This record gives sequence, structure tokens and C-alpha cells, in this order.
Amino acid sequence: MHRGARLLGLIRAAMLFLVMRECSIETMAERLEKPLPRPRRDPVGYAAARVLEALLESLLALRFLEEGYTRNAAGKAFQAWRALTGALLVICQGKIKEKLGGKD
Repeated sequence: MHRGARLLGLIRAAMLFLVMRECSIETMAERLEKPLPRPRRDPVGYAAARVLEALLESLLALRFLEEGYTRNAAGKAFQAWRALTGALLVICQGKIKEKLGGKD
């Protein structure tokens, strides 16, 4: 199995685990207070932290939207997208380097 596919599977499992445990926003926020792992040293940990951040920001965006704060909801949705993009970039780092000719 390709490394990226394994990382993606781990992230999906982590998301499913969080949803099944019905973690509160406060619990997820506490986990994000720790410093992010470095992507080069621990790509799985970094990607998992960024996915967790994306989940938290998405939930906050939905809460703001329900309360009528559309501008704040848009900002949180963008932050969620940015965090998810960061996780995907780390997961697909090998493929990106191949496409760019192996440059760092």
C-alpha cells in the first residue's frame, strides 16, 4: 500500500473515532493547544492535528452560521479549508515532489 494511502486511512480512522466518541468542541480545542508536530519529523501526527483543526473550525463555522454570524462563519470555513489543505499536502508530499522533479 502506498504511504499516502496509509496516511489518508489513518486520518479517516481518526476522524471516525472522534465522531463516534462524540468529542466536544472544547475537548478538541484542548488537544490543539499543544504545539503542532513538525511535518518532516512526524507527517502522520502533523496531518492528524491539522485534520482535527479542520474539524473544529468546521464545527465552529456551522455554529456561527446557525446563529446568523455569516462573516465569522465564512472565516472559520476558510480556516478549516486551509488546515485540511495543509494535511493533504503533507500526505501527498511524495507525489508532489515527483511531479516537480524531486525538488525540495
